[in-house]
Amino acid sequence: MAASGSANARPVLTHFLAIPLVPSSPTSPARIQLSRALTAFRDEVTTGYGVPPDAVRPPGTLHLTLGVMALGGNNGGGGDLARAVALLRTMKPREVLAEAAGKGGEGLLGGDGGGLTISLRGLCTMQKDTSKATVLYAQPTLVSQPAASPNILQSFCERVAAVFKDAGLMVAEIRPLKLHATVVNTIYAKGGQRSSRRGGGGGGGKRFGKDKVTIDATGILERFEDYVWAEDIHLNSLVIYRMGAKKIRREGIDSGEHEEDDAAYEVEAEVAI
Repeated sequence: MAASGSANARPVLTHFLAIPLVPSSPTSPARIQLSRALTAFRDEVTTGYGVPPDAVRPPGTLHLTLGVMALGGNNGGGGDLARAVALLRTMKPREVLAEAAGKGGEGLLGGDGGGLTISLRGLCTMQKDTSKATVLYAQPTLVSQPAASPNILQSFCERVAAVFKDAGLMVAEIRPLKLHATVVNTIYAKGGQRSSRRGGGGGGGKRFGKDKVTIDATGILERFEDYVWAEDIHLNSLVIYRMGAKKIRREGIDSGEHEEDDAAYEVEAEVAI
């Protein structure tokens, strides 16, 4: 990774390795499901639970993060970014998936029905104190997961991340990898304190210190405990993204009759799973 000014300084994160969840095609079933589920969720939590609208993530940003990186520039073909891109392009995800699946997971590897397919349900928070939440997420569940290999998705992602860590391109994390799709992150919230229309764990975003906004997510977690975000999402690729999603306009999911606001990360490199 790129050198920092001090041995103890935290590296400046520039990129991350992830599996995208939302195809760009407006007719994709996964995109239609997630877009509609997020719209309904946003409408309810911003009006009834006081969640800042900007904290709810656009559908085009949804992904599963495998790890973060602090990469230097290309410099005409050199540098950490070029190394990371080259490493991703030389990977063979199907071989990694076969290793993760082991015996009993052959059905994931062949034919048109092969590969990883997940569902997204429910809502969790990264914080133990749900009254001071900053991140809310949905957990992925592998569809038709073989009983003999119950942790294929986790194992696959850990194996891929290990390749980048071993190459010195990914930041080493003390905590184990937690696969999740972030749907609310208050780091993107603008403005100060917001009030809630409901008491007893009904939201109410509050700003503490200079930048941190927290929400009381107790009621939200109860309300969306079994919420279905999308089913049968095919995980098609591994991507190195540049950090910092940019606002874009996409063709609408309703027969393409109008464009809609969204956001997306810049793709540095991508390989099929």
